[in-house]
Amino acid sequence: MSSVSVACDVAALARPFDYAVPDQFPGPLEPGTMVRVSLHGRRVDGWILGPGEGAAVALQPLLKIKGLGPTTELLELSTWAAWRFAGPRTRFLKAASPERNCASLPTPPSWSCSPERDLGLRLPDPTAPVQLVTSGAVEDHFPLLLDALATWRPTAASGSVLITVPNQAYAERLAHRLRQHGVPASGPGPLAWVQARAGWPVVIGTRSAAFAPVPHLAGVVILDAHDDAYVEQASPTWNAIDVLIERATRADVPLALITPLPTPRLRALAAPQAAVGSRGSASWPTCTVVDKTTTDPRHGMLTEGFVDAARAALARSTSPGAVVVLHNAKGRATLLACRTCSALATCATCGATVAERGDALVCAACHAERPVLCSACGAVGLKILRPGVARLAEEIAALLQCPVQEMTAASLDPVTTPVVVGTETVLHRIRRAQLVVVLDLDHYLLMARLDAEEHTLQVLVRSGRLVGARDGAGSGELLVQTRRPAHELVVGLVQGSIDDVLDHASERAARLGLPPFQAIAVLRGVDRVLAAAQVAAAASAISVVDLGDDSVMVTAPQMEVLCDGLAAIDRAKCAVTVAVGPGKVDRTGR
Repeated sequence: MSSVSVACDVAALARPFDYAVPDQFPGPLEPGTMVRVSLHGRRVDGWILGPGEGAAVALQPLLKIKGLGPTTELLELSTWAAWRFAGPRTRFLKAASPERNCASLPTPPSWSCSPERDLGLRLPDPTAPVQLVTSGAVEDHFPLLLDALATWRPTAASGSVLITVPNQAYAERLAHRLRQHGVPASGPGPLAWVQARAGWPVVIGTRSAAFAPVPHLAGVVILDAHDDAYVEQASPTWNAIDVLIERATRADVPLALITPLPTPRLRALAAPQAAVGSRGSASWPTCTVVDKTTTDPRHGMLTEGFVDAARAALARSTSPGAVVVLHNAKGRATLLACRTCSALATCATCGATVAERGDALVCAACHAERPVLCSACGAVGLKILRPGVARLAEEIAALLQCPVQEMTAASLDPVTTPVVVGTETVLHRIRRAQLVVVLDLDHYLLMARLDAEEHTLQVLVRSGRLVGARDGAGSGELLVQTRRPAHELVVGLVQGSIDDVLDHASERAARLGLPPFQAIAVLRGVDRVLAAAQVAAAASAISVVDLGDDSVMVTAPQMEVLCDGLAAIDRAKCAVTVAVGPGKVDRTGR
């Protein structure tokens, strides 16, 4: 009877344990095989890491062989990810494991890529280890994928190309499109893990695909590398781009980051290069700006410019979703004031703002309800300072005299009306529009985030893709309303060039010591101060800043120094969560 080393699926246990392999189990058991074991009187899942070191006769036996699991490459990568993102190794092993037990694998299709004709765009250097490829906001990236496949997978035995995208709908469309071109692509779905593990020629997925268990990697393409969706916001806050770069480096294969927004963090990875054949500013949408400082204040958010543009778009098309109105506030009203005394409507319990929900005012923080009246003077008349999408839908329907549909993240119904009013969810549910309106661009520009301009550009890129390029046949229009028409982002959007905005973002990040110019992590929990002291003791270059809101920030000049310091935290004595390089940092550092 032999023994194996097993990593148990218990986040609090960092070290593996040895277990005996009963004679009735088929062997030898490969590293990565998923098993069931007994741990302190309960049954838990685990992964075989390799041969055990203890005497098999004194060990507990394996209870069950569950099936195939991560490859040997991913076992090693999980160790690096646990160090890099200061999280439990099992978190990453689970990301590389199937949702259902897998005992056997299908035979992958045999396919070799032949060079495609020039479809408009090509990679600047398909063989570069890491390259940052820029293109216009609404340019089709499909030719870049075909160019990469032709270079990286010329023979049937040259491995799998891994392609990641921000969301599942995008992955499904891309997989379908590749199959139409004769490319056997594995997209998201119940068979995704099995096909990736079997070695499908092309594997497509979202953030979790960074741990797709392909047996032999041929290359990696990251589409829309600027998107926040590549960063896991829950602890551990791991970044799929960092994982894929490390994975491509270990496998010695090329990696291409494709984006219209080369953010400061992406620029730190590689110098941006324009895709061969990119049309530059011509591939950005036509943008019209409504200056709200010159509009009639009685019209509120629904200005004359908006009404005229909406009516013109509806005259061209009344198909579902022809006009999309973006307003990132749910409900009927998110900010109210008394018509008599102008006092803001707030919660009597906690002091937070209240929103109108039916015939009552509901607190957004503690959910307390109260009647629709002013708590200061008792008047029953309230005016809306910031309407929600439900209220806007009613007002727009009355103005345009047509059906208007409200859409939020909770909406499940398909689009059936020519006008849709919604939160950012609407940008992922609709594929084509004649007009996209950002009712309040200042809401994004003035967000309490240090990367507010970059996030605003992400929203505008998604909006622009719905209307198409400014010189395209049948293209629509992007309309933004703002009180800051001279802002460099607004000017660049009209001109179709946002280079100055991104240059300014890089300069600001360098001046303030933000990523990528400095490594940061935020510690939260009752033992955050003790944990921060342990991190600071590991290296003199690490600094500690108390944010004063149940969190502490630690900084270091290099990520390696910070990760080594975080590894010094005694998790057995410190109840703390760690967010390394958080994707969303507000103006106070949180």
